[in-house]
Amino acid sequence: MLVFVLKTLFFALAVSIIPMASGLNNVDSDGSREAAALQGLVRMFGVLLMLEAVSLVGNYF
Repeated sequence: MLVFVLKTLFFALAVSIIPMASGLNNVDSDGSREAAALQGLVRMFGVLLMLEAVSLVGNYF
């Protein structure tokens, strides 16, 4: 149950922090907003995938 609670907490943090950080990081760039949004979504997908893998390892450890 601890793994589930931690996974939920880290998922919520990732979903709330990564888009804000990605938007602040790309303020000065000359690229489009759509490219910045897509890059943020790719980062979020990678982080969520990593968190899911770590939670699976935690369940079976």
